[in-house]
Amino acid sequence: MLGAALVTRIDAIPSWVRIVVGLTPLLPIAWAVSLKLALIRTLDELQHRILLEALAVAFVGAVVLLFMVDVFRAGGLLPDGLASKDLWPWLVLLLAVCYEATARRYR
Repeated sequence: MLGAALVTRIDAIPSWVRIVVGLTPLLPIAWAVSLKLALIRTLDELQHRILLEALAVAFVGAVVLLFMVDVFRAGGLLPDGLASKDLWPWLVLLLAVCYEATARRYR
């Protein structure tokens, strides 16, 4: 992030360099996703099914949560400073709850 902040303040840097610096944080994210996918591939069929179902339900729940936050913010019920990055812990909690509920269904 420091490099991106520095590059945006210097006008003499070509735009392609700014794009490359802006995309650089995606490398560790892509690596983490590939590690997580490798871990998912090692699960047995039941755990794979539980995780997939929990992800599907959590995705729908996340869409509803983000929609509600936008509606409440537009209605003045939430502060304007509330950003999407503030909702990540709630999305992780939602996935954990969905995973536990799905796992209990298969017990």
